Amino acid sequence: MRYFDLISLALLAVLLGLIPATIAAWKGRSFVPWWLYGAALFAIATPHAILTHRNMAGVDARKAAEGYGRCPACLEMVRKEAKRCRYCQEVLVERA
Repeated sequence: MRYFDLISLALLAVLLGLIPATIAAWKGRSFVPWWLYGAALFAIATPHAILTHRNMAGVDARKAAEGYGRCPACLEMVRKEAKRCRYCQEVLVERA
């Protein structure tokens, strides 16, 4: 194989690794290990990422970093600056 073919093959593997990594990240898993796994074994990593269960602690941590918090009434994730919960309509901000 020529040098250019090896570079293009490595670039393709790196780009294809983004697919299972993105799926796993949506499910609360760490992006970088899944990206490496997907780049090395794309055909195995993609179905594995699809069939993996959600890691709710990871999803909650990501949502908290994005500015979300739990509604005290229904425990759904809502924006911290919200005045009402979008799920149960509970008032979240105390009136002065």
